[in-house]
Amino acid sequence: MNIDYYNSIDDLHISSEYLRKNLICVTWDETASAWNRSQIMEYDLVDDTVNVFFVDLNSWEEHVPRSRIRFILTKYSSRPVYLLTCRLASIAPLNNNNNNNNDNQWNDVVSKTFQNVVQNCQCDVEPLYKGRDNTFYVNLFAVHDEAYVCINDFLIHCKMAKPFDDISNEKNLIYMLDDNGQPMHS
Repeated sequence: MNIDYYNSIDDLHISSEYLRKNLICVTWDETASAWNRSQIMEYDLVDDTVNVFFVDLNSWEEHVPRSRIRFILTKYSSRPVYLLTCRLASIAPLNNNNNNNNDNQWNDVVSKTFQNVVQNCQCDVEPLYKGRDNTFYVNLFAVHDEAYVCINDFLIHCKMAKPFDDISNEKNLIYMLDDNGQPMHS
Protein backbone atom coordinates (compact mmCIF):
# COMPACT_ATOMS: atom_id res chain seq x y z
CA MET A 1 0.00 0.00 0.00
CA ASN A 2 1.19 3.48 -0.74
CA ILE A 3 3.01 4.62 2.41
CA ASP A 4 3.44 8.26 1.44
CA TYR A 5 -0.16 8.62 0.32
CA TYR A 6 -1.64 7.37 3.59
CA ASN A 7 0.81 9.48 5.59
CA SER A 8 0.15 12.67 3.65
CA ILE A 9 -3.64 12.84 3.21
CA ASP A 10 -5.41 14.28 6.25
CA ASP A 11 -8.85 13.34 4.90
CA LEU A 12 -8.12 9.66 5.55
CA HIS A 13 -7.63 10.09 9.31
CA ILE A 14 -10.51 8.45 11.17
CA SER A 15 -12.09 10.77 13.71
CA SER A 16 -13.62 9.28 16.85
CA GLU A 17 -17.16 9.88 15.57
CA TYR A 18 -16.52 7.42 12.70
CA LEU A 19 -15.12 4.65 14.87
CA ARG A 20 -17.28 1.57 14.83
CA LYS A 21 -16.88 -2.13 15.36
CA ASN A 22 -16.02 -4.10 12.18
CA LEU A 23 -14.92 -0.98 10.27
CA ILE A 24 -12.43 -1.96 7.58
CA CYS A 25 -9.43 0.38 7.58
CA VAL A 26 -5.64 0.35 7.32
CA THR A 27 -3.33 0.32 10.31
CA TRP A 28 0.27 1.48 10.39
CA ASP A 29 2.63 -1.31 11.42
CA GLU A 30 5.56 0.42 13.13
CA THR A 31 7.74 -2.69 13.05
CA ALA A 32 7.36 -3.36 9.31
CA SER A 33 6.89 0.31 8.36
CA ALA A 34 3.84 -0.61 6.30
CA TRP A 35 0.10 -0.03 6.14
CA ASN A 36 -1.91 -3.24 6.51
CA ARG A 37 -5.57 -3.88 5.87
CA SER A 38 -7.36 -4.32 9.15
CA GLN A 39 -10.73 -4.51 10.84
CA ILE A 40 -11.60 -2.69 14.05
CA MET A 41 -12.71 -5.27 16.59
CA GLU A 42 -13.16 -2.92 19.56
CA TYR A 43 -12.52 0.71 20.37
CA ASP A 44 -12.05 2.73 23.52
CA LEU A 45 -13.11 6.37 23.23
CA VAL A 46 -11.59 7.25 26.61
CA ASP A 47 -8.11 5.96 25.72
CA ASP A 48 -8.60 6.84 22.03
CA THR A 49 -7.37 3.39 20.98
CA VAL A 50 -8.65 0.49 18.92
CA ASN A 51 -8.06 -3.25 18.79
CA VAL A 52 -7.56 -4.37 15.19
CA PHE A 53 -7.44 -7.66 13.30
CA PHE A 54 -5.04 -7.69 10.34
CA VAL A 55 -7.10 -9.45 7.68
CA ASP A 56 -4.16 -10.43 5.47
CA LEU A 57 -1.85 -11.47 8.29
CA ASN A 58 -4.26 -13.39 10.55
CA SER A 59 -3.01 -11.50 13.59
CA TRP A 60 -4.24 -8.69 15.78
CA GLU A 61 -2.98 -5.79 17.82
CA GLU A 62 -4.55 -4.24 20.87
CA HIS A 63 -4.52 -0.63 22.14
CA VAL A 64 -3.55 0.87 18.79
CA PRO A 65 -3.65 4.69 18.96
CA ARG A 66 -6.29 6.12 16.62
CA SER A 67 -3.50 8.15 14.98
CA ARG A 68 -2.22 4.90 13.41
CA ILE A 69 -5.44 4.05 11.54
CA ARG A 70 -6.82 5.48 8.31
CA PHE A 71 -9.84 4.99 6.08
CA ILE A 72 -9.00 2.42 3.44
CA LEU A 73 -8.98 3.34 -0.24
CA THR A 74 -11.60 1.54 -2.32
CA LYS A 75 -8.98 -0.06 -4.56
CA TYR A 76 -7.52 -1.82 -1.51
CA SER A 77 -10.81 -2.70 0.18
CA SER A 78 -12.08 -4.55 -2.88
CA ARG A 79 -9.09 -6.89 -3.09
CA PRO A 80 -9.64 -10.43 -1.83
CA VAL A 81 -8.31 -11.39 1.58
CA TYR A 82 -4.89 -13.01 1.32
CA LEU A 83 -5.46 -15.71 3.88
CA LEU A 84 -7.84 -18.57 4.42
CA THR A 85 -8.64 -20.20 7.74
CA CYS A 86 -7.51 -23.82 7.67
CA ARG A 87 -7.20 -26.68 10.08
CA LEU A 88 -5.45 -30.00 9.77
CA ALA A 89 -7.97 -32.59 8.59
CA SER A 90 -8.76 -35.87 10.30
CA ILE A 91 -6.73 -35.28 13.46
CA ALA A 92 -7.49 -33.94 16.93
CA PRO A 93 -5.53 -33.23 20.11
CA LEU A 94 -4.99 -36.33 22.23
CA ASN A 95 -6.97 -34.77 25.09
CA ASN A 96 -10.02 -34.15 22.88
CA ASN A 97 -12.99 -36.12 24.21
CA ASN A 98 -15.42 -34.65 21.62
CA ASN A 99 -17.73 -33.44 24.39
CA ASN A 100 -16.03 -30.33 25.66
CA ASN A 101 -14.73 -27.57 23.39
CA ASN A 102 -12.18 -26.62 26.05
CA ASP A 103 -10.47 -29.97 25.44
CA ASN A 104 -10.06 -29.15 21.76
CA GLN A 105 -6.79 -27.27 22.29
CA TRP A 106 -3.29 -28.18 21.19
CA ASN A 107 -0.74 -28.10 24.00
CA ASP A 108 2.45 -26.02 23.84
CA VAL A 109 4.69 -29.00 23.00
CA VAL A 110 2.58 -29.93 19.96
CA SER A 111 2.34 -26.30 18.85
CA LYS A 112 6.12 -25.85 19.12
CA THR A 113 6.76 -29.12 17.28
CA PHE A 114 4.40 -28.02 14.50
CA GLN A 115 6.18 -24.66 14.23
CA ASN A 116 9.61 -26.32 14.11
CA VAL A 117 8.51 -28.71 11.36
CA VAL A 118 7.03 -26.06 9.07
CA GLN A 119 9.52 -23.27 9.81
CA ASN A 120 11.89 -22.39 6.98
CA CYS A 121 10.43 -24.85 4.51
CA GLN A 122 7.89 -24.60 1.76
CA CYS A 123 4.69 -26.41 2.62
CA ASP A 124 2.07 -27.78 0.26
CA VAL A 125 -1.58 -27.59 1.22
CA GLU A 126 -4.09 -30.15 -0.03
CA PRO A 127 -7.62 -28.85 0.58
CA LEU A 128 -10.03 -31.69 1.27
CA TYR A 129 -13.31 -30.03 2.22
CA LYS A 130 -14.75 -26.84 3.62
CA GLY A 131 -16.96 -26.43 6.68
CA ARG A 132 -20.00 -24.17 6.80
CA ASP A 133 -17.90 -21.70 8.82
CA ASN A 134 -15.60 -21.44 5.75
CA THR A 135 -12.74 -23.24 7.49
CA PHE A 136 -10.82 -25.42 5.05
CA TYR A 137 -9.86 -28.89 6.27
CA VAL A 138 -6.46 -29.68 4.77
CA ASN A 139 -3.56 -32.07 4.61
CA LEU A 140 -0.30 -30.19 5.08
CA PHE A 141 2.93 -31.48 3.52
CA ALA A 142 6.53 -30.41 4.08
CA VAL A 143 9.88 -31.57 2.67
CA HIS A 144 12.42 -32.56 5.32
CA ASP A 145 15.70 -34.32 4.58
CA GLU A 146 14.39 -35.04 1.07
CA ALA A 147 11.32 -36.78 2.51
CA TYR A 148 7.83 -35.53 1.67
CA VAL A 149 6.02 -35.62 5.02
CA CYS A 150 2.30 -35.25 5.73
CA ILE A 151 2.22 -33.17 8.91
CA ASN A 152 -1.19 -34.61 9.85
CA ASP A 153 0.24 -38.15 9.83
CA PHE A 154 3.50 -37.04 11.44
CA LEU A 155 1.66 -35.67 14.50
CA ILE A 156 -0.24 -38.96 14.85
CA HIS A 157 2.97 -40.98 14.43
CA CYS A 158 4.66 -38.91 17.19
CA LYS A 159 1.66 -39.53 19.45
CA MET A 160 0.86 -35.83 19.56
CA ALA A 161 -2.51 -36.22 17.86
CA LYS A 162 -5.08 -38.90 17.26
CA PRO A 163 -7.11 -39.77 14.17
CA PHE A 164 -10.44 -38.00 14.16
CA ASP A 165 -13.44 -38.38 11.87
CA ASP A 166 -14.12 -34.77 10.83
CA ILE A 167 -16.98 -35.81 8.58
CA SER A 168 -18.96 -37.52 11.35
CA ASN A 169 -18.20 -34.68 13.73
CA GLU A 170 -19.23 -31.89 11.37
CA LYS A 171 -22.37 -32.79 9.46
CA ASN A 172 -22.35 -29.51 7.54
CA LEU A 173 -19.27 -29.99 5.39
CA ILE A 174 -19.17 -28.73 1.84
CA TYR A 175 -16.94 -31.03 -0.20
CA MET A 176 -14.33 -29.77 -2.63
CA LEU A 177 -15.32 -31.08 -6.06
CA ASP A 178 -13.07 -32.23 -8.87
CA ASP A 179 -13.50 -31.25 -12.55
CA ASN A 180 -16.19 -33.92 -12.95
CA GLY A 181 -18.24 -32.62 -10.03
CA GLN A 182 -17.26 -35.53 -7.79
CA PRO A 183 -16.12 -35.05 -4.18
CA MET A 184 -12.34 -35.06 -3.92
CA HIS A 185 -10.75 -37.75 -1.74
CA SER A 186 -14.02 -39.56 -1.08
